[in-house]
Amino acid sequence: MIADTKASNGYKARLAGGTDGRLRFDVHVPAQEVGTLRVRFADLGLPAQPRIKVNGAAVASIQVRKDGPDWSIAEVRAPLLRGFNRIDIDGGARVLDIDYLQLDGGAANAGHPVTAP
Repeated sequence: MIADTKASNGYKARLAGGTDGRLRFDVHVPAQEVGTLRVRFADLGLPAQPRIKVNGAAVASIQVRKDGPDWSIAEVRAPLLRGFNRIDIDGGARVLDIDYLQLDGGAANAGHPVTAP
C-alpha cells in the first residue's frame, strides 16, 4: 500500500505489469446473478488498464472511463455464483495503481450487501 491523498481511502495498491501483478478478492453474494464490477485505477504515464477475472474466467468486454485527471474506472458485468466468488485484478501491460474494487449486485439482491471476508 502506498499513501495517496487522491485515493478514496488515502491509500492505493501498486500492481506490477504483466503476469507478475495480481490482487485477489474473495467475495460472497447471496444468490447467483450478473453483477457489475468497477475497478478505479491509474496508469503511471504509460497507457495500461487492469485485466479482470471472475472465478478464473477472463472478462473480455471492459469499459473504461475517466474519473478525474489522474484516475480511470474499468467497469464490467460478470456472472457471479451464489456463495463465494474469486475476483482477480491482474496487471496490465504496464504498472498500475489500484484504488478500489466495487461490486454491485443485480436487481435480485438490491439492498443486500456484497461482502469480502
